[in-house]
Amino acid sequence: AFIMFHLKNFFLVKTEKDREEAMDPGSICLYWSEPRIQLYFLLGLVYAVVTPLLLPFILVFFALAYVVYRHQIINVYNQRYESGAQFWPNVHLRIITALIVSQLLLLGLLSTKGLEEATPALLVLPVLTIWFHKYCKHRYEPAFVRNPLQGGDEEGYARAREGAQLRPQGVPGRRVPSPGVQEQ
Repeated sequence: AFIMFHLKNFFLVKTEKDREEAMDPGSICLYWSEPRIQLYFLLGLVYAVVTPLLLPFILVFFALAYVVYRHQIINVYNQRYESGAQFWPNVHLRIITALIVSQLLLLGLLSTKGLEEATPALLVLPVLTIWFHKYCKHRYEPAFVRNPLQGGDEEGYARAREGAQLRPQGVPGRRVPSPGVQEQ
């Protein structure tokens, strides 16, 4: 990174504006990085059942990915927008789907290895996972669908303030102006 800084500085920069544009890290591309991490998670769950020898490598990968992505998001990349975590229900659904796929694969693996007596006891796992998903969807999804008024645009917030007519308790018909609105 240090060498790239000096190469960009030497060849691309003529003015201060060029320097700012050349050194701008941009923002993290969540449209391709987040699905890639989800794919790795799915493959890790599936292959942890089939070959548990891969599990330590998967854990090391996710520990390093956590440290690197956390540092990059906090200190390196510019945040272009704030979505209010509205994508989280989709991520949760994909993680639950990966869990169910790995549980079904475990059931199939145990039944082919001659451990048929363990299979009925494990049939409850996908059912409990689906129940957990429905519980989380019912309990937490409204928080991701409804945004607070603070997150809206400033013009909409100002329009809502101008049109607000508040009535204090006990004084029917008395109009109280909104803060910042001139009384006429």
